[in-house]
Amino acid sequence: FDVLCRIAELPDGSIDSAKVRTLVKIFRPNRQGQISKLDFVRSTDSIYKTLRLLFANIKNSSQIDEAYERVINGVFYIVCAFVVLGVLGVDVSSLFLGLSG
Repeated sequence: FDVLCRIAELPDGSIDSAKVRTLVKIFRPNRQGQISKLDFVRSTDSIYKTLRLLFANIKNSSQIDEAYERVINGVFYIVCAFVVLGVLGVDVSSLFLGLSG
């Protein structure tokens, strides 16, 4: 675990206690500061699974954002088309009623 704690060293040689606490929460060393190979692999696997879940959630939310963007863009362009037709002198209300019914 001493080797892992080198991650928590700051450039001036001191140790960042918050990072050490995080490492202890993740890897759970015993009282002597040792980690078995099996516990290390379990902890690393847990981190890997958490990161994969995070990346999957980010990908899903990106897809949802793209879908909302397409819908909003469609509504925006339809409204812009009606505004342009209104500016050009076309009776938009009769056109709108004709399309809706």
